[in-house]
Amino acid sequence: MSIKTKRILTAAAVAAALCAVLWLMQLLLMPKYMTDIKEGALIREYYDDPEGHDVIFLGDCEVYENISPVTLWREYGISSYIRGSAQQLIWQSYYILEDTYRYETPGTVVYNVQSMIYGTPQSEAYNRMTLDGMPLSRAKISAVRASVTEGESIASYIFPLLRYHSRWSELSAEDVKYMFRKDTVSYGGYLMQTAVRPMESLPAVKPLDDYTLPDISFEYLGKMAALCKEHGSELVLVKSPSLYPHWYDEWDSQIVKYASENGLKYYNFIDRSSETGIDMSTDTYDMGMHLNVYGAEKYSSYLGEILKNECGVPDRRQDAAYADVWNDICARYDEEKQSAASSAPPSDTQGGDSSGGSGGQPALSEHPHDGYYFTAYNTEIGVRCPAHLLEKMRENGGEYRYYESVSCAYQGMDMIYTFDSFEVHVNTVDGADIITGISILDDMVSIPEGLKIGDGRDDMTDCLGTDFEQSGNTYTYEKDGTLISVLIKDGSVRSIEYTF
Repeated sequence: MSIKTKRILTAAAVAAALCAVLWLMQLLLMPKYMTDIKEGALIREYYDDPEGHDVIFLGDCEVYENISPVTLWREYGISSYIRGSAQQLIWQSYYILEDTYRYETPGTVVYNVQSMIYGTPQSEAYNRMTLDGMPLSRAKISAVRASVTEGESIASYIFPLLRYHSRWSELSAEDVKYMFRKDTVSYGGYLMQTAVRPMESLPAVKPLDDYTLPDISFEYLGKMAALCKEHGSELVLVKSPSLYPHWYDEWDSQIVKYASENGLKYYNFIDRSSETGIDMSTDTYDMGMHLNVYGAEKYSSYLGEILKNECGVPDRRQDAAYADVWNDICARYDEEKQSAASSAPPSDTQGGDSSGGSGGQPALSEHPHDGYYFTAYNTEIGVRCPAHLLEKMRENGGEYRYYESVSCAYQGMDMIYTFDSFEVHVNTVDGADIITGISILDDMVSIPEGLKIGDGRDDMTDCLGTDFEQSGNTYTYEKDGTLISVLIKDGSVRSIEYTF
């Protein structure tokens, strides 16, 4: 063997060894999503058995927490899979569908329209939970290009080690245990929730400056419809029965119009509670944002009737190959459901602190800036102020209704306190609960500068001046890192909001 050949072989061996080490490092350092934030495991899990499904569901948490494929199988013999993920944006849904057709051709594709309200990339964290689980393909690269937020690199999605190389300090025994294999966390893509946390109130419904759904959403919906037609699948649009975030009638009418003009079926299940049997005092685990397993089974039972009778989805229960697969899924499903039911209290009160306190958290200044403040119940509050001020307001007679939901912008929960005439949003930032937003709801209160709902544009400039930024019908004033945004429609103030 010549010296040149030996050098080439040595270099190749070194390169192969380096690639192997980098690959092992990547397997170790990537988040596993096995015992915490299981949503991050859903997209990858499909590829363990990616065929044999007559129905594919696409969308965000309104599919993977609200629809039970086990119920669809048991009651109708429908073989289905949920290709859902946290805050799945419509272009991500499209490319996930494109990738799905590499493995199978479902007769029916069901898309939940909630995420059509987003026209731009939103969050790296949610991007990762959707895109990291996809195998490398043209569809994945296209999804990454459409989804990256400012500061992210496309290469870090193709080679995740570039993103997670600094995770050494966070490693746990779970990272080693699940390097080469993963447990199954879902049931056909459904993430089971068994807790019961009744819906007692909902945040106020706020007017918007513009109710027009983004053009890019309809662009990708059209691409999705064309892709389904190309493969002989029927595209069906749905809006799940979740009550929060609020689904505006103006948004719904645009979906109705698009479906009618393009020959698509569209079903809005929000107002069908009497038909589905869903009761938000027993069938939700997070106060009306998502359904628990009991609500998901009711919704799926109702939806299955539509898929069978109006979409012609076949019954596979007499097919032994299908039955063997689904019997195993059903057995796991029953085991988790029964185990949770026997160990959990009748009502689960997990979640954020509804008392308005922030005990045990870092001490914060009650007046952290020289910007805009709002005064009510003898208490001055503003964005970045500590949440314990809300308890002071309650001690002074300010009763509130409390609501919380998983936050898309901050860690943990969005905690929403609705008083008679205004609403306060609280989030956890750097380990402390702080006020992140204040919304004026009616004309019974005014801000310290004198402006209130119902005033005119001249009143606004008299109270706040003319140094504003205008975007559409919204006028924004800035002072020491705080903002007041005023929405004016038909000549009068419709909303006033304090934000960062």
